[in-house]
Amino acid sequence: MLKLKEKLKQITDRRAPGGIERVKRELKLTLRGWVNYFYKAIPAKWAERTDQWLHRRVRQIYWKQ
Repeated sequence: MLKLKEKLKQITDRRAPGGIERVKRELKLTLRGWVNYFYKAIPAKWAERTDQWLHRRVRQIYWKQ
């Protein structure tokens, strides 16, 4: 879970190198792969907190633009 969060931090850098489309594409690929592999081992509360945190990070990118 820590490795995923670090990867998400890198992808959702506020400067958004490559633009928001690159961020959306990388997030989609990373999350889809991770969730498909670990779907039975993901605690619901952790998934909810991570989702909220990720929404905040994406909002920061839009605000920064």
